[in-house]
Amino acid sequence: LVLFTTAFSFELFLATEAGDKKQQSKHLLAFFVLLTLAVLTKGIACMMQAPALLVYALARKKVFTFLKAGTFYIGLAILLVFGLGFYFLRESQNPGYMHAVWMNELGGRYAEANEGHNGPFMLYFDAIVYRNYTAYIGFLLMGIVTSLLFARGPNKRLVVFCVTTATFFWFIISSAQTKLPW
Repeated sequence: LVLFTTAFSFELFLATEAGDKKQQSKHLLAFFVLLTLAVLTKGIACMMQAPALLVYALARKKVFTFLKAGTFYIGLAILLVFGLGFYFLRESQNPGYMHAVWMNELGGRYAEANEGHNGPFMLYFDAIVYRNYTAYIGFLLMGIVTSLLFARGPNKRLVVFCVTTATFFWFIISSAQTKLPW
């Protein structure tokens, strides 16, 4: 899951940075193939990145450019056929699978704490800052601030992209009612 979400996220970033339509199409298609593989690997968990990627694409004014590209629709078709197709195939083989997905991956686990795994909104932030990575937080913040002040062009946008996706991901997992300390 981590491999595919990281890979498809960076492919979308590269698609926004591409200088010509051929490169953009290549990265856009790679984005959809990797997204499909992520869905096939761990279900819809990979979609936690979607809000951040959409916001970044909107900020870079690339959404309409992507929507005009034929590879966008080819990639979307790959995602729908294989990604959604997998869910429908599983439902036909195991009736009730879609309900289980709803309860475990969508509303159920997100909306209410399962198996006593609950905690405050700031649980993950506190774990990172005050328990697990305390020695590194200063370096991380210095790196982000320095990059935002001194980096230019694609390097600066890469930092903004990474901060955007990390912030959205943190917010989404922190908003869930089920929280696992590990």
